[in-house]
Amino acid sequence: MLAAVSSRGIRRRKSSTTARRPREVAWVLEASRNTCRWRRTIAPEVLAALARAVADVRAPSVAEAGDGTVAALLVRDVLPEASAEVAAWLARDIERVRRAFRALRPNEPTSMQLEIVTSDKCRRFHADYKVLRAVCTYVGPSTEWLDDDAIDREALADRSFDIPLEAQNARIVRDPSAIRRAPPGDVVILKGEAAEGNRGRGAVHRSPPVEATGARRLVLTLDFP
Repeated sequence: MLAAVSSRGIRRRKSSTTARRPREVAWVLEASRNTCRWRRTIAPEVLAALARAVADVRAPSVAEAGDGTVAALLVRDVLPEASAEVAAWLARDIERVRRAFRALRPNEPTSMQLEIVTSDKCRRFHADYKVLRAVCTYVGPSTEWLDDDAIDREALADRSFDIPLEAQNARIVRDPSAIRRAPPGDVVILKGEAAEGNRGRGAVHRSPPVEATGARRLVLTLDFP
Protein backbone atom coordinates (compact mmCIF):
# COMPACT_ATOMS: atom_id res chain seq x y z
CA MET A 1 0.00 0.00 0.00
CA LEU A 2 1.53 3.34 -1.01
CA ALA A 3 2.43 5.97 1.53
CA ALA A 4 2.91 9.71 1.19
CA VAL A 5 4.79 12.31 3.20
CA SER A 6 2.58 15.13 4.45
CA SER A 7 3.64 18.75 4.85
CA ARG A 8 4.48 17.94 8.47
CA GLY A 9 6.72 15.05 7.52
CA ILE A 10 4.33 12.34 8.73
CA ARG A 11 4.05 9.31 6.46
CA ARG A 12 0.44 8.57 5.61
CA ARG A 13 -1.22 5.91 3.54
CA LYS A 14 -2.83 7.12 0.37
CA SER A 15 -6.53 7.69 0.98
CA SER A 16 -7.45 6.93 -2.66
CA THR A 17 -7.39 3.60 -4.44
CA THR A 18 -8.13 2.40 -7.97
CA ALA A 19 -10.39 -0.50 -8.96
CA ARG A 20 -10.55 -2.21 -12.34
CA ARG A 21 -13.37 -4.66 -11.59
CA PRO A 22 -16.76 -4.03 -9.99
CA ARG A 23 -16.00 -6.14 -6.93
CA GLU A 24 -12.81 -4.16 -6.27
CA VAL A 25 -14.73 -0.99 -5.43
CA ALA A 26 -15.14 -2.56 -1.96
CA TRP A 27 -11.57 -1.41 -1.29
CA VAL A 28 -13.07 1.98 -0.40
CA LEU A 29 -14.46 0.36 2.76
CA GLU A 30 -10.95 -0.13 4.18
CA ALA A 31 -10.32 2.15 7.15
CA SER A 32 -7.42 3.93 5.44
CA ARG A 33 -9.42 4.72 2.30
CA ASN A 34 -12.01 7.36 1.55
CA THR A 35 -12.01 7.42 -2.27
CA CYS A 36 -12.01 4.75 -4.97
CA ARG A 37 -11.81 5.36 -8.71
CA TRP A 38 -13.32 2.52 -10.73
CA ARG A 39 -11.53 2.66 -14.08
CA ARG A 40 -13.68 1.58 -16.99
CA THR A 41 -13.21 1.43 -20.74
CA ILE A 42 -16.08 2.92 -22.72
CA ALA A 43 -15.85 3.11 -26.50
CA PRO A 44 -15.21 6.66 -27.78
CA GLU A 45 -18.14 6.36 -30.19
CA VAL A 46 -20.48 5.66 -27.26
CA LEU A 47 -19.25 8.70 -25.37
CA ALA A 48 -19.61 10.80 -28.53
CA ALA A 49 -23.19 9.59 -29.01
CA LEU A 50 -24.01 10.49 -25.41
CA ALA A 51 -22.49 13.94 -25.91
CA ARG A 52 -24.69 14.50 -28.96
CA ALA A 53 -27.76 13.38 -27.02
CA VAL A 54 -26.95 15.82 -24.22
CA ALA A 55 -26.38 18.67 -26.70
CA ASP A 56 -29.79 18.00 -28.25
CA VAL A 57 -31.68 18.54 -24.97
CA ARG A 58 -33.46 21.88 -25.02
CA ALA A 59 -34.11 22.22 -21.30
CA PRO A 60 -31.60 20.37 -19.08
CA SER A 61 -33.26 18.49 -16.25
CA VAL A 62 -32.69 16.11 -13.36
CA ALA A 63 -34.42 12.83 -12.50
CA GLU A 64 -34.29 11.11 -9.12
CA ALA A 65 -35.25 7.60 -8.07
CA GLY A 66 -35.05 5.03 -5.32
CA ASP A 67 -34.24 1.33 -5.37
CA GLY A 68 -37.44 0.28 -7.12
CA THR A 69 -37.04 2.48 -10.19
CA VAL A 70 -35.51 1.09 -13.34
CA ALA A 71 -32.74 3.15 -14.91
CA ALA A 72 -34.55 3.38 -18.24
CA LEU A 73 -37.09 5.76 -16.70
CA LEU A 74 -34.37 8.17 -15.61
CA VAL A 75 -32.79 8.09 -19.04
CA ARG A 76 -36.12 8.79 -20.74
CA ASP A 77 -36.77 11.78 -18.46
CA VAL A 78 -33.33 13.36 -18.86
CA LEU A 79 -32.57 12.43 -22.50
CA PRO A 80 -36.01 12.28 -24.14
CA GLU A 81 -34.64 12.72 -27.67
CA ALA A 82 -31.86 10.13 -27.40
CA SER A 83 -31.95 7.28 -29.90
CA ALA A 84 -33.23 3.93 -28.68
CA GLU A 85 -29.73 2.51 -28.97
CA VAL A 86 -28.11 5.25 -26.88
CA ALA A 87 -30.88 5.19 -24.28
CA ALA A 88 -30.67 1.41 -23.93
CA TRP A 89 -26.88 1.46 -23.53
CA LEU A 90 -27.02 4.16 -20.86
CA ALA A 91 -29.79 2.40 -18.93
CA ARG A 92 -27.80 -0.84 -18.92
CA ASP A 93 -24.67 0.93 -17.76
CA ILE A 94 -26.48 2.74 -14.97
CA GLU A 95 -27.77 -0.60 -13.73
CA ARG A 96 -24.22 -2.00 -13.80
CA VAL A 97 -22.98 0.90 -11.69
CA ARG A 98 -25.91 0.58 -9.32
CA ARG A 99 -25.30 -3.15 -8.78
CA ALA A 100 -21.64 -2.55 -7.92
CA PHE A 101 -22.50 0.30 -5.58
CA ARG A 102 -25.34 -1.51 -3.80
CA ALA A 103 -23.06 -4.49 -3.15
CA LEU A 104 -21.12 -2.29 -0.73
CA ARG A 105 -24.10 -2.19 1.67
CA PRO A 106 -26.57 -4.75 0.28
CA ASN A 107 -29.18 -4.42 3.01
CA GLU A 108 -29.54 -0.64 2.87
CA PRO A 109 -31.55 1.58 0.50
CA THR A 110 -29.93 3.85 -2.04
CA SER A 111 -31.01 6.93 -3.94
CA MET A 112 -30.07 7.66 -7.55
CA GLN A 113 -29.98 10.80 -9.68
CA LEU A 114 -29.26 11.46 -13.34
CA GLU A 115 -28.76 15.08 -14.29
CA ILE A 116 -27.57 17.39 -17.04
CA VAL A 117 -25.52 19.98 -15.17
CA THR A 118 -25.00 23.46 -16.60
CA SER A 119 -24.35 25.43 -13.40
CA ASP A 120 -21.43 25.86 -11.00
CA LYS A 121 -23.16 24.30 -8.02
CA CYS A 122 -20.91 22.61 -5.44
CA ARG A 123 -17.74 24.24 -6.79
CA ARG A 124 -16.28 24.69 -3.31
CA PHE A 125 -14.22 21.72 -2.17
CA HIS A 126 -16.20 19.94 0.53
CA ALA A 127 -16.99 16.61 2.19
CA ASP A 128 -20.51 15.18 2.11
CA TYR A 129 -22.37 14.21 5.28
CA LYS A 130 -23.31 10.87 3.78
CA VAL A 131 -22.07 7.30 4.16
CA LEU A 132 -21.07 6.67 0.54
CA ARG A 133 -21.59 8.42 -2.78
CA ALA A 134 -20.79 7.21 -6.30
CA VAL A 135 -20.40 9.71 -9.15
CA CYS A 136 -20.05 8.88 -12.84
CA THR A 137 -19.68 11.71 -15.35
CA TYR A 138 -20.50 10.51 -18.86
CA VAL A 139 -20.25 13.87 -20.63
CA GLY A 140 -18.23 16.96 -19.76
CA PRO A 141 -15.69 17.71 -17.02
CA SER A 142 -15.67 15.15 -14.20
CA THR A 143 -15.78 15.42 -10.44
CA GLU A 144 -12.52 16.59 -8.86
CA TRP A 145 -11.18 15.13 -5.62
CA LEU A 146 -8.17 15.18 -3.33
CA ASP A 147 -6.07 12.74 -1.34
CA ASP A 148 -5.92 13.48 2.39
CA ASP A 149 -2.35 14.73 2.25
CA ALA A 150 -3.36 17.46 -0.23
CA ILE A 151 -6.04 18.96 2.04
CA ASP A 152 -5.91 21.67 4.69
CA ARG A 153 -8.84 20.50 6.81
CA GLU A 154 -8.76 23.59 9.02
CA ALA A 155 -9.43 25.72 5.95
CA LEU A 156 -12.06 23.21 4.85
CA ALA A 157 -13.88 23.64 8.16
CA ASP A 158 -13.80 27.44 7.98
CA ARG A 159 -17.30 28.36 6.87
CA SER A 160 -17.06 32.11 7.43
CA PHE A 161 -17.13 32.78 3.67
CA ASP A 162 -15.47 36.15 4.20
CA ILE A 163 -13.26 35.63 1.15
CA PRO A 164 -14.13 34.76 -2.47
CA LEU A 165 -14.92 31.14 -3.18
CA GLU A 166 -11.85 30.48 -5.32
CA ALA A 167 -9.68 31.94 -2.57
CA GLN A 168 -11.32 29.50 -0.16
CA ASN A 169 -10.47 26.62 -2.50
CA ALA A 170 -6.88 27.87 -2.74
CA ARG A 171 -6.60 27.64 1.06
CA ILE A 172 -8.15 24.16 1.17
CA VAL A 173 -5.97 22.70 -1.60
CA ARG A 174 -2.33 22.62 -0.52
CA ASP A 175 -1.08 21.71 -3.98
CA PRO A 176 -3.28 22.40 -7.05
CA SER A 177 -1.33 19.78 -9.02
CA ALA A 178 -2.71 17.16 -6.61
CA ILE A 179 -6.31 17.67 -7.77
CA ARG A 180 -7.49 14.39 -9.26
CA ARG A 181 -9.95 14.05 -12.14
CA ALA A 182 -11.52 10.95 -13.64
CA PRO A 183 -12.10 10.61 -17.40
CA PRO A 184 -15.67 10.25 -18.70
CA GLY A 185 -17.25 6.93 -17.75
CA ASP A 186 -15.10 6.23 -14.71
CA VAL A 187 -16.90 5.95 -11.37
CA VAL A 188 -15.61 7.80 -8.32
CA ILE A 189 -16.80 6.42 -4.98
CA LEU A 190 -16.54 8.83 -2.07
CA LYS A 191 -16.71 7.86 1.60
CA GLY A 192 -18.48 10.62 3.49
CA GLU A 193 -18.44 12.03 7.00
CA ALA A 194 -21.34 9.78 8.04
CA ALA A 195 -19.40 6.56 7.39
CA GLU A 196 -18.45 4.70 10.54
CA GLY A 197 -15.12 5.95 11.89
CA ASN A 198 -14.78 8.55 9.13
CA ARG A 199 -15.85 11.73 10.90
CA GLY A 200 -13.34 14.46 10.14
CA ARG A 201 -11.84 12.72 7.11
CA GLY A 202 -14.67 12.52 4.58
CA ALA A 203 -13.58 12.47 0.94
CA VAL A 204 -13.03 16.04 -0.25
CA HIS A 205 -14.30 16.83 -3.74
CA ARG A 206 -16.15 19.36 -5.88
CA SER A 207 -18.05 19.77 -9.11
CA PRO A 208 -15.90 21.53 -11.72
CA PRO A 209 -17.17 24.99 -12.77
CA VAL A 210 -18.74 24.96 -16.24
CA GLU A 211 -21.16 27.88 -16.31
CA ALA A 212 -18.76 30.36 -17.91
CA THR A 213 -17.91 27.97 -20.73
CA GLY A 214 -21.45 26.85 -21.55
CA ALA A 215 -20.41 23.21 -21.18
CA ARG A 216 -22.92 20.54 -20.21
CA ARG A 217 -22.23 17.58 -17.94
CA LEU A 218 -24.21 14.34 -17.81
CA VAL A 219 -23.77 13.06 -14.27
CA LEU A 220 -25.02 9.95 -12.47
CA THR A 221 -25.01 10.08 -8.65
CA LEU A 222 -25.87 7.29 -6.23
CA ASP A 223 -26.00 7.65 -2.46
CA PHE A 224 -26.18 5.68 0.73
CA PRO A 225 -27.59 8.51 2.89
